[in-house]
Amino acid sequence: SSDLYPSDTLAPASNFQGKQKKNDFGFEYELYNQLTWNLSPSTEVQGYFIYRDGIKIGSVNSSTTIYRDHHRKKGESYMYTITAFNASGDESSSINVRVSP
Repeated sequence: SSDLYPSDTLAPASNFQGKQKKNDFGFEYELYNQLTWNLSPSTEVQGYFIYRDGIKIGSVNSSTTIYRDHHRKKGESYMYTITAFNASGDESSSINVRVSP
């Protein structure tokens, strides 16, 4: 498959959701965005890439369905994208979720 197009055989994750959460340490707190998804049905998936506002911020293995993006700013809105990838580095089509305060 060409690098210009997502792999036809690689199905994306589904049911991508995000919500802002708070770690409260008493005197201070930290906001983080928790992303969850359902695994891709494709057997060739090696893992998932996570993007925030178009910039890749992480990757997780093929059995992971949660990602926490720490130290977010209060009142900020973020667009997250997730793609599944295989051993060749081909990515599936992407799914997006916006996390707003």
